[in-house]
Amino acid sequence: MTLSLFPEVPAQNGRRRSSLVFAPGPSGIVSNSYFEAGTVVRLPDRAWLNLYEPGTVRRLLDAAAPVLGIPSPVRNLETDGWPYFTEVVGHADSDT
Repeated sequence: MTLSLFPEVPAQNGRRRSSLVFAPGPSGIVSNSYFEAGTVVRLPDRAWLNLYEPGTVRRLLDAAAPVLGIPSPVRNLETDGWPYFTEVVGHADSDT
């Protein structure tokens, strides 16, 4: 599952596609039909995020901002989303 964002990049005079990629693998799965659409699940603790829930994308963007904001000539930047998933879920757990 890929979450694509199109932030303004003033230094580059244009827009860039920044994507957080949640690839399925032994440590995480993405919704296919069993879970609600937009859901990514970390294994083995079964922590999950639904990318369609209000505020989820904003929290992921805030977590990934240091990497996504780095000036780069690349117009289509793809980044592994799982490390930011962990940061967002960790903050949500500590807020409760």
